[in-house]
Amino acid sequence: MNDSNEGKLKMTPADAMALAHDVNNVAQILTGCLALYGGGAATDERERVATIAVDTLRRLNALLPRVDTNRAGPTATCDAARITRSVVNGQRSTAPDTVTLEATVQEGEHRVQMPESELDRVITNLTRNAVQAVAANDGGRVTVGLKPIRETGGIPQVELIVVDDGPGIPARIRGRVFMEGFTTKSQGEGTGLGLATVRRLVADAGGTVTLAPGTRGTKFIVRLPAA
Repeated sequence: MNDSNEGKLKMTPADAMALAHDVNNVAQILTGCLALYGGGAATDERERVATIAVDTLRRLNALLPRVDTNRAGPTATCDAARITRSVVNGQRSTAPDTVTLEATVQEGEHRVQMPESELDRVITNLTRNAVQAVAANDGGRVTVGLKPIRETGGIPQVELIVVDDGPGIPARIRGRVFMEGFTTKSQGEGTGLGLATVRRLVADAGGTVTLAPGTRGTKFIVRLPAA
């Protein structure tokens, strides 16, 4: 009997729970698209929803782990501009009518040193949290921005900003938002995995994620090494 672990998935229980959480986030968009498609919408609306559904299936496929998880070799890179637009389009399709969700992406292809599936998870978690916070506050605006930056003497980076005009995060708990298991949502609505996953994935890619100071609205800033 061969007891070799070669070729097997290497995933801790915590990693598995975080991945299941993120797959569910994307799957909910697909469920929403199917409901809209079968709800008697006009032809042009059905075509738009079908396009989002196909893109969401591609995203789900990218999220699922592969048997070959060997990370040897060059660091994976991806086009952050395309992924940002894709995530925002998907989230917009299921967001409440009271929420305005937009992407402000600087023109061009902005590649980062991060696998596509992991960047998708980062943007999805931040955007979904913002949409839910704004929706719970009778609506508002969520903006997802992306642009290349280069600080004096620093390496080229790509900056992702997710900002909303919701109620914000109270000062007393701001230092705990990235802790695994911590959530500000009601029991049964939040898992406390989203922001912890964002911090871990961004750190693994050599980047940073910060919660900007402020008492009104919420603003997360992610900086990743440019490829």
